[in-house]
Amino acid sequence: MTLGEWIKDDAEDLAIEIANDIAKDMAQDMAKNIAQDLIEQSTRQTVIKTTAEAVLDILELRYSITPEIHQKILSESDIHTLKIWHKLAVTSTSLEDFILKM
Repeated sequence: MTLGEWIKDDAEDLAIEIANDIAKDMAQDMAKNIAQDLIEQSTRQTVIKTTAEAVLDILELRYSITPEIHQKILSESDIHTLKIWHKLAVTSTSLEDFILKM
């Protein structure tokens, strides 16, 4: 093996090692970002579900709710809307009042 061939082989080996290190770092960063996104999505879904259940708990204690209202509340995915409904469930004077203000 000539000096030139040895330098070329060494350079190729070094390039492969550097590429592998970069790929490993990129993969770790991607995995970290995906995990963080999954945690945030799971947390958001948990808050939405818990808030919807709180609205239902209050309404079920106060009134006899229809399956349609039950389903509408459970299918709501906007936390802001659910928080408004939560306050409304507490302050409404009747189920009709709650439904009208939804």
